[in-house]
Amino acid sequence: LLAAETLATPPPHWLRPALPTLLETLGMSATDTEVSRLADLPVLVDDNEELARPSDLVRIPRDLRWFYRGIRRTLREALDLAPSAGQGLLWERLAIVQLGFDNLIDDLENDESVRRGIATPEGVGRLLAYVRTVPDPQRLQASEIARWPLFPDVQGQPGPIVVQGLEGTSEECMWLTPPGPLGDYLRDLQNSGLRLLDANLQTEHRSLLLEL
Repeated sequence: LLAAETLATPPPHWLRPALPTLLETLGMSATDTEVSRLADLPVLVDDNEELARPSDLVRIPRDLRWFYRGIRRTLREALDLAPSAGQGLLWERLAIVQLGFDNLIDDLENDESVRRGIATPEGVGRLLAYVRTVPDPQRLQASEIARWPLFPDVQGQPGPIVVQGLEGTSEECMWLTPPGPLGDYLRDLQNSGLRLLDANLQTEHRSLLLEL
């Protein structure tokens, strides 16, 4: 077994191809002391194919990875989503943080960089499509997203679709237009004074938006 202390410097170029096997062996055979030393050594690979310390990485399920692109430093997808038995054990022993839907909801409320990265028609579309798949208890939690400035209007400017109960907010809520000719008429009105939600989002996700 390669002792953990020999990895105190970045692995040489020739060792990179052997890292998966090395990590498998460490997960199965390393002592707790050796594993604890690994946490601050650059022995893992991130999604940019750069060496990283386990303590600097997070793990993210496949369906949520898009929302954190370029924002969180993530373990290389193949190592994260399809680890060998020893690698998976090593991730657990290293206590690599694993993000889930609860974390995404918290980050949408509290982390402007995450919110900004999603507040586009594509991003909100992806988010609503994912919310459709979560169980009812999580769906209730997800209803909070309606209060945050995520939803692009017809000009692409983000805002909330619900403002009730938000004390001190200056945000103007987004309006959903009715389907059919009346909706088309309202969208064509100039200077109506209403902020109208992006038309494609309304068409594709109307039932969920009304639920929120």
